[in-house]
Amino acid sequence: MASSIADGINAWKAAVNGKQNSRIVGLFDKGDAFRYVIPDYAQTCQQLHVYLGIVEDPDPTKERINFYVIPAEYDTPAHAADYQLYTKVCPLEKNLGSNRIPNKEAKQRIANWDKNYGTFIPAQNATTDGLFLAFVVDREDFETLDTYVNLALKSNGQAVVAFTAELIVTNLIDSKDVYDDFSFPVPPYGASATASSFYLLNL
Repeated sequence: MASSIADGINAWKAAVNGKQNSRIVGLFDKGDAFRYVIPDYAQTCQQLHVYLGIVEDPDPTKERINFYVIPAEYDTPAHAADYQLYTKVCPLEKNLGSNRIPNKEAKQRIANWDKNYGTFIPAQNATTDGLFLAFVVDREDFETLDTYVNLALKSNGQAVVAFTAELIVTNLIDSKDVYDDFSFPVPPYGASATASSFYLLNL
């Protein structure tokens, strides 16, 4: 499993670095979200790192995106031999329950992705930072065990690329949906998310 995770992440990196924008856009035609059920080992973590990977579809003539979710404390060289034990594989899928997020702003950001990912991806990939290789998500976003995580675009007021990518976590609580969006893409890296803290990008 470790090699398949590394292969998927490296295939995503190669597509981003190779500016294979039409290929990437085509992959997102298949979905806009992933399902995440919090495992026991992630219950007390502070942050989760979410990586993207390109993998072979069950139909060998096709490919798809997987998300790899790992607590930040396991995303280190110290866990080079066992990181796969702490990495949950989440296939890209359609979140068909578009009414699941009651907040108007959350709905708008998710709609922004669905409407604009085809133009956002090549525009963002042409910038100095390039397209996202991973996301950082605060563990506190996951208020229930059962969640959907949607790709979203937040308006940033900039002229060249008008959106910033993010992940919005939808929590089902007592038959209501509550959203959280404490997430950000990397790159760009920063003081709280240095390049060295994303071990899986170096596999």
